Amino acid sequence: LKVSSYMSTQSLRGRRVLAIGPALAGLTAGPLAGAEIEQATLARLIGVSAADADLIMIDADAWADEALAAGVQALSLSASPPPVLLVGSRLSTAAREVSL
Repeated sequence: LKVSSYMSTQSLRGRRVLAIGPALAGLTAGPLAGAEIEQATLARLIGVSAADADLIMIDADAWADEALAAGVQALSLSASPPPVLLVGSRLSTAAREVSL
C-alpha cells in the first residue's frame, strides 16, 4: 500500500471533526492535532450535515449495537452527510432491523 506524501496531520488542520465517543478525545494531541474537535454523543448525528463538520469519527466500541445502528441510520437520513470514519476493535456485522 502506497501512502501519498501529501497526507499528513496538516490535512486536518482547521477542519471540523465531530468525535462521537469519549475515547476519541485523546486524538486531539496526536493524529487530530490542529483540527477543531467537537466531542459529542450519538444524539448529535440527528440532522447533522456537511455544514456541521468536515469529518465524523465514531468510536463503535463506545455504544451498544442497537444505539450505534440507530446513529448510523440517522446519518443516512441526512441530505448531505460529511464523510464518516467508524473505528473500533469490534464491529458487529449482523444485520438487524432498527427503528428510530
